[in-house]
Amino acid sequence: MGRYNILHPENLNRMDQQSLELQLENDTYTTVLRKEILEKTRELRRVKGEELDGLNTKELQELEQKLDLSLCRVAKKKDEMFLNEITALKRKMQDLSDVKTQVLEQGQSTYESPDTALKLGLPFPDH
Repeated sequence: MGRYNILHPENLNRMDQQSLELQLENDTYTTVLRKEILEKTRELRRVKGEELDGLNTKELQELEQKLDLSLCRVAKKKDEMFLNEITALKRKMQDLSDVKTQVLEQGQSTYESPDTALKLGLPFPDH
């Protein structure tokens, strides 16, 4: 019996040690995540203009710069959307203009056709 039994006290101690190490590692990871969540929550509040009392002048300037950059991005996106809407509306106007032209041309060609004019009871066109 050269093999160790799993239930041998030495093996149990080793398994307990590994379990404790894993638990400690998980606790450390959880602690790190909690700290990150707290920091991001604090940062979000500051971006919203809350909890600014603890900031010094430099930190307030950095926050202001971040907000300015964000505002520029928002304005740029808004302008882009407006330009896209204007382009789409211009395209629709052109399409409507084309349809109007076609309708008018069809109306004139119908009106100018003697057969159609007679069938519709319209006056005979002068050529």
